[in-house]
Amino acid sequence: MIGQDLNDGLIRVGSGSDAGGVLRGYSQLALLSDEFASERPVVAMRMMGEDLVPFRDNKGDQGLIGRHCQHRGADPFFGRREDNGLCNAFHGWHFDRNGQFVEQSGEPESSRMHEQNRTSSPDSLS
Repeated sequence: MIGQDLNDGLIRVGSGSDAGGVLRGYSQLALLSDEFASERPVVAMRMMGEDLVPFRDNKGDQGLIGRHCQHRGADPFFGRREDNGLCNAFHGWHFDRNGQFVEQSGEPESSRMHEQNRTSSPDSLS
């Protein structure tokens, strides 16, 4: 019988875990292309302990972002596809396929705040 520590090391796959680190080094099948066949190709999922939002942008390119906005904790899954990314339905902030904010409504034109913010990014799952 193995001890609890060894067992946890083998079965925990969340961010920062030993097994999670090994699995993140290999490709993982997460979704089938048919799951993006709808008019709104945005999916909510949980993989390796992380909440994720995979989607296809307006051009059909794939995006993968965390399912938690650092600004107010809003869920990007409910955002609308816009300008090759998702626009958060809660506050209108727009982020690209990698979760980087590219535009923040309500901020002055000269604001650079969007360069420092992003959604919670998946730990090397893309």
